[in-house]
Amino acid sequence: MFTDIIVRTRTFRPSSYGEIKIVNTDLRSLDFVINRFFMNLFKTTSMEIVQLSQTYFCFELPSVLQKKRTERCRNKYNEYHYTRYDALHTF
Repeated sequence: MFTDIIVRTRTFRPSSYGEIKIVNTDLRSLDFVINRFFMNLFKTTSMEIVQLSQTYFCFELPSVLQKKRTERCRNKYNEYHYTRYDALHTF
């Protein structure tokens, strides 16, 4: 419930275009909450155990997901841009 409150109130700020902007401090806040959840779940203070359990359950932190999505978006943009540029300049 605490995580749900943080997610709804602090981290997702919709812009006027309907997209969701998340700043680095928001991502760190989400990462912290998720790491604390795993610490409480496994009753440990070791970040190594937390990271291993997240890997075991195929769970990625929001900061990691954001990096992957940003990279994927950049790749698609570059692919489209260069494909279009090549198509316009082949003649």
